[in-house]
Amino acid sequence: MEELANALIRAINSEQIVVNRTNLGGRFDVDLTWSSEPLRASGSNAVPGGAPLDDGLILSTALQEQLGLKLVLRPEPIDAVVVDHIERPSPN
Repeated sequence: MEELANALIRAINSEQIVVNRTNLGGRFDVDLTWSSEPLRASGSNAVPGGAPLDDGLILSTALQEQLGLKLVLRPEPIDAVVVDHIERPSPN
């Protein structure tokens, strides 16, 4: 599950982090199909705008429907390094 959480961080391509709160151990073989942008119907073509199509699942919907996992947005404490000042070293 930790590997899936890390893969989701790369998949959403954002500065948000994904924390595994499932308490599931071991290895899992998952197959997840999703679209970075939901497909929408307009007439006979799938285009942005209009009603969502079933085959254009967004990531959170795909996780819940295909794997039974739910993404919950909430604040979490994280370890961070903050650099508030930097100087060039003096020549010796």
